[in-house]
Amino acid sequence: MRRSLIVALVVALAIPVSTSTPAYAANPTLNFYISPPTVQNTYVSGARIATFNDKAADTACPAEWKADDNTEIGTVTATKSDGTEGPPAVTECKIRKPDKFGGAVLNANDQPFPPDNTTTLPAAGTNYVGILSNKTVTLSLTQPESYLGFWWSAGDPKNKITLFSGGPSGTRVGVFTTATLKSLLGSNTSTDLVTAVDGNTYQGCRYYGNPRKVDRTANCSGTDSSYNFSQPYAYIHLVGEGGLQFDTIVFTQGSSGGFEFDNMAIARNVVSPTVVTEFPAEINAGSPDQVANTCEAFSTTFAITASNFTTSPTYSIDPTTLPDGLTFNPATGGVSGTPTAGFTKTTYTLTATAGSQTPTETVSLEVNDLGNTPCPPPPDPPASQSSNTRSGNSPGHVHDTNNGPQLAATGAPAWPMWAGVALATGIALDGWARRGSRQPAKSRGD
Repeated sequence: MRRSLIVALVVALAIPVSTSTPAYAANPTLNFYISPPTVQNTYVSGARIATFNDKAADTACPAEWKADDNTEIGTVTATKSDGTEGPPAVTECKIRKPDKFGGAVLNANDQPFPPDNTTTLPAAGTNYVGILSNKTVTLSLTQPESYLGFWWSAGDPKNKITLFSGGPSGTRVGVFTTATLKSLLGSNTSTDLVTAVDGNTYQGCRYYGNPRKVDRTANCSGTDSSYNFSQPYAYIHLVGEGGLQFDTIVFTQGSSGGFEFDNMAIARNVVSPTVVTEFPAEINAGSPDQVANTCEAFSTTFAITASNFTTSPTYSIDPTTLPDGLTFNPATGGVSGTPTAGFTKTTYTLTATAGSQTPTETVSLEVNDLGNTPCPPPPDPPASQSSNTRSGNSPGHVHDTNNGPQLAATGAPAWPMWAGVALATGIALDGWARRGSRQPAKSRGD
């Protein structure tokens, strides 16, 4: 059975790069990438990296996070038992000394470790961050970013990262979990091949177990519990494209285990990748619950973020019955028009389809009846306009006699604050330029 995997696309400074939004990105995108199984640091040149090596072990995570070059990354709070936010306690977010669960090697770079056959394992590690059971920690960034990388070690089933634009109560732009990672890799005995950013293929099982302890080679032989064979270790990259940015990162650890990570990297205005291949596609509705008013122009895309599509998806909605006066746009998954009657809150399933990729998301619509129906007719268009130009249906829309109100050709969906941000060249990617797919193994060995 074929499983698919997006891997990092890296563009060297010397190579001309297009910064336009890819054709498949009808909505802003957050795509997921992965490095080779033993890589423990980012590939992004110019990223700000926090290794946590200068923090004392067994102390609380600092309230101010800085990169190793002493530049500000953001402020950190933990959610207390009464629901308030405050500086993290050592029982909530902790700097941990290296062990089998985490702690990247000293001077880790973007190359596989060990780099040659002369390195002796086990290798010494460094301090790392551990978030404790049933805890939520929020990192509020000093500025919006479009790239997040981290060495996700000892992936626990209840590890989750959520990215927001506009603070933790703002628009949710993406979610990544250990389940997402494991769905890409298969089990810890899988010998299916994964193509990584260096262009080589690796068996999925090689991402399991701490690489500081053992380099799991052909067929992933060995089950020594001292290097935590049951959990995945991988350097993960989340890259916003099409103008997507985030300013808040929420780390959540569920009812058991811990959330361990190291070598966190952030960057702004990373050049957009220009190649996309299959990965478990996702759509995320950052503003899923929408309320309109009768006789008032309305337009929403539910702040949809599309992730990991191979081609531009089309959208469908179920049930298909919408409030009177509103029309669904299959190109964006949005709804627009002028409601002509009240409508009780109704839950819908949005489905994005691109070939065999069919992820879904749940949204809702409601129309408040302001007692102003029937709505006044739209004004007649000026004589200089044709019958197919803008009407009174809604600002920024044109009228199509077959399909109802549609987005104007010169208009744009109402994205959150990160939309439309011009991509800059302050940070570039270096190395390879490739994404790949997970393929059935054709032979034993890597």
